[in-house]
Amino acid sequence: MLSRARYIFGRQTAAVISEAEANFSLAKATLTYLCSGIFNEGLSAERLRDNVLRGKYRLHWFALGQWIALVKRCVESSKDRSASHELLELLLRLALERRNHNFHGEIEVKDLIFRDIAPEWPELSQYICGVLQFRRDDKQADWEYSNCKLSGARPCQLAKLPRTHV
Repeated sequence: MLSRARYIFGRQTAAVISEAEANFSLAKATLTYLCSGIFNEGLSAERLRDNVLRGKYRLHWFALGQWIALVKRCVESSKDRSASHELLELLLRLALERRNHNFHGEIEVKDLIFRDIAPEWPELSQYICGVLQFRRDDKQADWEYSNCKLSGARPCQLAKLPRTHV
């Protein structure tokens, strides 16, 4: 049985579909979507309701869950292991507009791909690695519906996590 990746990016389609171009297009689309005005904190209840009814949040879970992986694939597939100027601009915009400005904890910059993504903008690496750290820590702390308590992480650990919008 063929996996989806082998089917889509197999020998017969390699001449038609470029995996690098597909990743770049999807990364650009998810970042553009997450930077759009539909996520502005100041939206009125009426505007938010209208956005929901018009289906403007249909891409939310995909974009939220995949933007980092798609950007990472773009950086890894580039010859000099860097992000394109277009992706860097969108990443910087995302970091500036969607980060939690009230978070003042420490972020470990462990991911080598993202550590040096934009030396001239160290806050970009901090933001991306903060999201990665949050996701990693979040996976270790599961909410147990049976007793309404967190397992796997102490509350003091959770208080240190950045509450990012993305």
